Amino acid sequence: MHTNDVAQAQLFEAILLVEMAEANYLADSAEQRWLKRCERGFDDGHRVPEALVRLRGRVAEIQKLLDALAARFPQQ
Repeated sequence: MHTNDVAQAQLFEAILLVEMAEANYLADSAEQRWLKRCERGFDDGHRVPEALVRLRGRVAEIQKLLDALAARFPQQ
């Protein structure tokens, strides 16, 4: 592997890890707000809000990218 490719992959991984942390924080916050609304009877607990579904999908997509990077550039 070329050292520039490895360096770029490491930088991309660092960016993805920050994005993952932010996306998880947003998803967890949204889920907690939704659960509180459900407890108060404002929302249906059986219908997950679309925004929360999208955030969880974003987290899953970031994880796929991280997994692909790890497969292509295994830690040595």
